[in-house]
Amino acid sequence: AEKLRATSKKRKKEHPEMVRISCRKRRAQKLNAKVDEWTTSDENRLFDDYGYRCAYCLTKPSKLTLDHIVPLVRGGEHTLDNVVPACNSCNCSKGSKPLLIWLYHKRLNEVNNV
Repeated sequence: AEKLRATSKKRKKEHPEMVRISCRKRRAQKLNAKVDEWTTSDENRLFDDYGYRCAYCLTKPSKLTLDHIVPLVRGGEHTLDNVVPACNSCNCSKGSKPLLIWLYHKRLNEVNNV
C-alpha cells in the first residue's frame, strides 16, 4: 500500500496535466455524461484556437480553465465540443448556470455598475 501511494504521488508530481484530465473525466462519468477522450495536446489546440483568451470576457489570464458550455449537472457532455477556455473568474461566476442566463445577468450587472 505504501509503495502504491509513493508511485501515485510521484505520478501526480511528474504529470499534473494527466491527473487533471483524469479527475475531470471521473467527475463526468459520475454524472453519467458522455465522455470523449482527449489529451493535453487537444486542450492546448483549443486554447490556441481562442488565442489563449477567455471565451467569455476575452481577457488573457496567466491560467485558463475549461468550462462546460452546457454544465455537466444540466446534462452537458464532457466533449471538446462542449468546453471552452475560461478565466477563473468567469468559470466560477458561471458555475452550473445555463450560458444565456449567466450572460444576461453578467451584462445586466455591467450596465448597472456603469
